[in-house]
Amino acid sequence: MAKAGVLVMRAGKVDVASSDAVLDDRPEPVSERVTAPTEVAPAGTTFAQAKTADMVFKAKLRKMEYDVRMGKLVEAELVKQRWSSVLRLIVDRILA
Repeated sequence: MAKAGVLVMRAGKVDVASSDAVLDDRPEPVSERVTAPTEVAPAGTTFAQAKTADMVFKAKLRKMEYDVRMGKLVEAELVKQRWSSVLRLIVDRILA
C-alpha cells in the first residue's frame, strides 16, 4: 500500500493522520464494497492478519452506516415495498 501511494510513510513508519486523509479522499471501488463474508480465513492466518481484516471490515461497516444516515444508501426491502405500493396504486387506477 505504501508503494501504491495509499500509505504516507515518515522515517519508515506510517503517518496515520496523513494516511487516513489519503484513504478518505480515494473513491471506493465497487469490488471493495462491503459484502457478506463468504470465505473462512485460511488456516495459515496470523493473529495480526485476522485483527487487520476485522478492523477493515468494521471500518467498512461504519462507512456503510454513515452512508445510510446521509441518505446515500437505502434498504432494498424498503424500496421493494414502496415500489410495490406504487405499482398497486397504478394498477387500481387503471382498472377503475
